[in-house]
Amino acid sequence: RQLSDLYGNRRRNRLRRNRQRNQTQRTRPNRRPTQGIYRRRHPRHRPFFRLSPDLDPNKLFILNRGDVNNRLDCRFYLATFVNNANKLANSKYEIATLRSVTRNGGEIQNFGAYSLCNFIEFVDEGIPYIKVENYNEQGINWNSVKYITKDVHEILPKSKVFKDDVIYSMAGTIGVATVFDKEFEANSNQAIAKIRLGTSKINPHYLAVFLNSNLGRLQSYRISNGGVQLNINLGEIGNIVIPTPPIDVQQEIVEKFDNAYTAKKGKELEAARLLASVDGLVLDALGITLPAPSANTLDQRLFFTNSTQISNGRFDVSYRLPRHKQVLEAIERGKYNVFLFRDVLLDLKNGVEIRNYADS
Repeated sequence: RQLSDLYGNRRRNRLRRNRQRNQTQRTRPNRRPTQGIYRRRHPRHRPFFRLSPDLDPNKLFILNRGDVNNRLDCRFYLATFVNNANKLANSKYEIATLRSVTRNGGEIQNFGAYSLCNFIEFVDEGIPYIKVENYNEQGINWNSVKYITKDVHEILPKSKVFKDDVIYSMAGTIGVATVFDKEFEANSNQAIAKIRLGTSKINPHYLAVFLNSNLGRLQSYRISNGGVQLNINLGEIGNIVIPTPPIDVQQEIVEKFDNAYTAKKGKELEAARLLASVDGLVLDALGITLPAPSANTLDQRLFFTNSTQISNGRFDVSYRLPRHKQVLEAIERGKYNVFLFRDVLLDLKNGVEIRNYADS
């Protein structure tokens, strides 16, 4: 009986302590009971590690585990790319992926099997074969395009380009887009993706303008892979998101881009003319008449030089070209005396090696 009373008292004391603890916890709503080894962090506790706000977030940053997507490379989570994605998410227009706007008859394709490259032979006339270096944001430079035969064109069905296709560079220089607006067919190499829209709600010219903008180009850089040469696969291109404003707003954006490009080209031509006129003024003031540009003839590419002329000088062929000799002779025939640069120098040093060039 004494043992029974002892154990009974212990049990009653334990129950009383539990009731008291529960009452205390109910009066403290912010306090939670301890569960296992996990305990509530005290408000005075600070994060284990913090970065200085003065650091560049594109070079050093902390990423929460919950923010990690399918990509594990840190470059994917740079602040520049994340901020760009947030801007697109907050757009006042609906956001769509390229994959969604190429459904119902559209597609995203590239070259196909690389073994088909063995069939490519270039000819003087035929089907245009477009490479990345043949175009830029403003269109295709047809003077640099090569051609393939009709038979080779049919062997490469996945790389065919049709009217209103948006061609998009996916290797090397990535993210460059333009619209193929010709009535005839063309073909393209393995570094180009063809984006064929499956809806009339997206203007292909608007799509090209957006992909070439900072909002589109940053997406291509973010999803790209590779070390020496960047590249994007078709699945990643399909994940690029674009705002989908009404068709009249898209057309207005395209017109603004065209006007800006026209103004830019006009200013570049004017700047080139001004620079050419400045060169002419300087040459006239010095009394120098440069020889006319020589034709690419055998006489200009094949010449002889005496050994005495190169014994203490340059041995490379380009330095001894007749064109360079004619320019030096024209300068010596000018109004004013000619001197060597070293004759008027007080000092000339290499900042790394502290080498004195005035004595050489």
